[in-house]
Amino acid sequence: MQYADIDIDDIIIKLFNGSASVSETMTLAKWLGQSEENRQYFERQRAEWNLSDGAVAASAYDCDAAYNRFEAFVRRKEPESPCDDNMDDTSRRYLGLTTINKSWRRWALRAVACVAGLLLIMSGTWFAYDNYTQRYAARFAGMVNVEAPAGSRAKLALPDGTVVWLNAGSKLSYSRGFGVTDRRVHLDGEGYFEVGRKSDLPMTVCSDNIRVRDIGTKFNFRDYPEEPMAEVTLCEGEVGVTSVKRPGVETVIRPEQMTLVDKRTGRITTTSCYSADKRLWTSGELVMDGMSIHQITNIIARAYKVRFVIASGRVGHLQLCGTLNLDRENLDEILSVIAKVGNISYNVSGKTVTLK
Repeated sequence: MQYADIDIDDIIIKLFNGSASVSETMTLAKWLGQSEENRQYFERQRAEWNLSDGAVAASAYDCDAAYNRFEAFVRRKEPESPCDDNMDDTSRRYLGLTTINKSWRRWALRAVACVAGLLLIMSGTWFAYDNYTQRYAARFAGMVNVEAPAGSRAKLALPDGTVVWLNAGSKLSYSRGFGVTDRRVHLDGEGYFEVGRKSDLPMTVCSDNIRVRDIGTKFNFRDYPEEPMAEVTLCEGEVGVTSVKRPGVETVIRPEQMTLVDKRTGRITTTSCYSADKRLWTSGELVMDGMSIHQITNIIARAYKVRFVIASGRVGHLQLCGTLNLDRENLDEILSVIAKVGNISYNVSGKTVTLK
């Protein structure tokens, strides 16, 4: 329900959970004072709240009764005055009285009474809400762990609507309160994120080396423990990247930019890129855009559950270009392509692949 471009429902919920500000409480009081329909709507919302899991019973509140009690109290405290409605403005000013009409005075008293009553609810619901959070804290205890083992990929939807693809050999963990108490995940490996927008609770993706702060974007996050560099590529929106070694320095990147973080020094480097290539792995494609042979073999090793040995110094310095499809092609087909592109030979013995 809207009132003066303000969502009254949001304020009502804040009131019930004890987080409404003074200005929001005043706004709600004015809205309640406007009509009986508004007060009835408020009472229905309060009844639904009390029946839900998110609240415990609060003290009954009646805006009219609160107003009547408050007005009677004010009248008992007011001194008798010789002024009446026929008194001119000069006399009123001389007596130090405000020149307002009776209907406005009655509305003002009603608004103040509403505020007084709402503040009573706030004090009661705050303690009730505190008890509620303690009572339900156990429900959010513990972590949820998701893993894409070597030779597989995984796709999942987080409780807030965020969609995550995990590449082979990746592990993702988040709290059971994700989306309610926090939006923080920890990732070892590679993941592509399409983050659900929730501006009041930004999402954070962390590894042991970097932290990415985000509100609602699409980006690729890569930090495998065995690799010397961590990488974040932004497809849409805006994110802030921070190195664990330099926690006070945040680098903001924009679409079609990639950030590389040196895990040893914490140094951050930002370059332009074609971000679409960085997420093609979600459909099984590996785009080798000048990638080192070490990066390529690490990816293939996780996809096919094998181990690589580079037996030649020349091979160890290779950088290759091209595209491989790890879903459609078997290991031998992949190795054949790499051998032709890099002018190298290979040998497979069980789960070990030797390049020379």
